Amino acid sequence: MLPEDEVLGAVGLTEMVVRPGDTSVAIGIGDLPIIAPSLLINLMEHAAILSLDLYLEPGETTIPISVEFISLSPAGIGASLRATSRVI
Repeated sequence: MLPEDEVLGAVGLTEMVVRPGDTSVAIGIGDLPIIAPSLLINLMEHAAILSLDLYLEPGETTIPISVEFISLSPAGIGASLRATSRVI
């Protein structure tokens, strides 16, 4: 990985539109047609990976250590979602 001072502040962005197969109902973990929490985590993790991707040496990768989030508003089918990350 590049030196810390070159990586700090790097940003990643990813977007998705909730499809019927992305819902809690579709994956069998709830009875509401809202995005499954595991897919929200995937969206956030993808943004985090993108924020570091340009700074990794060939063969290096990242893994999640800890994830914590609070869902303030459910997102139904057709909702556009965006995740951003910043290296701190």
